[in-house]
Amino acid sequence: MSRHIYIHYPYCLYKCHYCDFNSYAYEESQIPQSDFAKSLGLELEFRVQNHSSNTPLAIPKGETLDSIFFGGGTPSLMTPHDVELVLKHLSMFYLFSDSIEITLETNPGTITPQKFHEFKQAGINRFSIGVQSFHEKNLKRFGRIHTGEQAKLAIEAACEVPDVRVSCDLIFGFPEQTLKEWKSDLNQVLDYELNHFSCYSLMAEEGTIYTKALKDKVYPEAPSDLMADMMEWTYDICDQKGRPAYEVSNFAKPGFESQHNLGYWRYQSYLGLGPGGFSSFVNSKISQVVRQMNQKNPQTYLRADFSQNAFYTSEMVGKADYEKERLMMGLRLKEGLSISDKMAEQAVHEGLLELFEERYRPTRQGFLQNNRLVQMFF
Repeated sequence: MSRHIYIHYPYCLYKCHYCDFNSYAYEESQIPQSDFAKSLGLELEFRVQNHSSNTPLAIPKGETLDSIFFGGGTPSLMTPHDVELVLKHLSMFYLFSDSIEITLETNPGTITPQKFHEFKQAGINRFSIGVQSFHEKNLKRFGRIHTGEQAKLAIEAACEVPDVRVSCDLIFGFPEQTLKEWKSDLNQVLDYELNHFSCYSLMAEEGTIYTKALKDKVYPEAPSDLMADMMEWTYDICDQKGRPAYEVSNFAKPGFESQHNLGYWRYQSYLGLGPGGFSSFVNSKISQVVRQMNQKNPQTYLRADFSQNAFYTSEMVGKADYEKERLMMGLRLKEGLSISDKMAEQAVHEGLLELFEERYRPTRQGFLQNNRLVQMFF
């Protein structure tokens, strides 16, 4: 089974209006960069040294890692020196596979061509660029700190770095966005011939500025039929361009899928470090999961006494919830998963699943109606 580590960097310069992630806006000069990197090291040391049956570690010492992911927040605000220190600290306890994927999320407003190269020298071999849109009205409305031109320059600069993979994120369903505008955004990404990218529908998450604006009628919600048209066209054009969907919202040239995210969808164990870091220890033999959630507030995390367990909480996921979550994840993947014929019968009848090499996998309609597909099993 693959082994994965997620490192949560909680700092950003401005919190986007649709964002419900554990992120906090800071002046760049006020971000405690070195203290943060130091705390990551202390947390890692505590977890490895205190691994036991009572406090299981998602990835025991000496295991081989297949992916490391710096997410946020805005990890491109980190210094390349601190990224290198964190990776060296990890290498003290774990082996890195020959094909390890080490990803850094980047915001086009916080990156330069030189910094891309410096991150590569620090050990990063994959960049995930938060483009979201090339249209200024969408970027400004939702608090993005970059312009469409900066997004283009960031993609171009990342593609100039040798021996790295480049991905980007796009969002569709902005208020008053037309199908033509969405086609323009995605076609610009396709023109760069990226081997991986993600296309997410704009979601109204609880507690965000966007959700409040919808409730206050500041913005109209995107029509559901338009959202469906956008998604269907996306699947069509990406198939034509040799970047088919391998997950509901993720597209890649075969062989360039995100190994880190596949670990989540395949319901594998992973270790989460940093404020709000989320760890999952999966014991498939007994259909059980132990989860751990770190303190979310970065100031609390930086002051944590890592000799105590108080910096995280734990919960046990039993067999029933294990099976439910495994299905929810697996039904998002084009490769599908193994489930009983009886469970899948109705979904196959309705054209949402198909049997392929002893696994049931979503059809195009299964992707378009994924929420409905999942609900059929519960």
